[in-house]
Amino acid sequence: MNKNKVKVFISYPCFEYWLILHCEFSRAPFSSLPKSAGTSCFSKLKTFPIFNNYTKGNVNGLFKDLLTHLPVAKKHAIKTMQEVIAVNEYNPSTPLHNLIEILETLGNPISITEDIFQFQ
Repeated sequence: MNKNKVKVFISYPCFEYWLILHCEFSRAPFSSLPKSAGTSCFSKLKTFPIFNNYTKGNVNGLFKDLLTHLPVAKKHAIKTMQEVIAVNEYNPSTPLHNLIEILETLGNPISITEDIFQFQ
C-alpha cells in the first residue's frame, strides 16, 4: 500500500513574514496586542516600498518582482530557523525556503518572469 505524505510549511505569524525576509532579517516578535500578530506582521510588511501595492490574497506579479530578492530571503529564513531551534521560539519564523528548494529541484524549471501567477 502506497501512503501519501503531506509536508506542511507553517509561517508564524503568517505568510507575510516570508515576504519581509526578502527585504531584511528580523526576529523581533510580532505582538498580538492591540491587533493580531498577523496584522502586526502585515503592517511591518507595508513599510517596505516594494510591497506598497500588496494586499492579502493578491500575488499577481509579486513573485516576478521578488525574484532578485529570493537568495536573500532564503538566507534570512535559514538563519531564522537556526535561531528557532536554538531558543525554541517560533515568533516569527518560516521554513518556506525549504519549499522553494523542493520546487527548484522538481525538474524542468518554469520561467517565473512570465506572468503565470494569475489568480482569479
